[in-house]
Amino acid sequence: MFFEAAKWLTLFLMGLAMAYYRTNSRLKSEIGSLIAQAEAVYGDTNSGRIKFEWVCGKVYSMVPAPLNAFITKQMVESLVQSTFDVMTAYAKIQLNKLLDSTMPDIERTED
Repeated sequence: MFFEAAKWLTLFLMGLAMAYYRTNSRLKSEIGSLIAQAEAVYGDTNSGRIKFEWVCGKVYSMVPAPLNAFITKQMVESLVQSTFDVMTAYAKIQLNKLLDSTMPDIERTED
């Protein structure tokens, strides 16, 4: 009896873990697109916080209801922020490469 219950509990937990992984992967692939959409919707105004909240809301709405206990709003906010940080760092690297190839004599500072 105990082993049967342990088997079903293990299967249930493995199913939850798989659902979490698939959802997390899907969210990561959508965040960059949503950040670009937020830029298009809100433009270049000083509305960074509004854009952030908009993206987080859209991402959190993609989380299936049973996983809301495991994927919290704070986790989504962290995921969105880290994705934005990586995108920003990549953009700076590409900009510096472009500037180095077109204007090699300009001295750059790191932010």
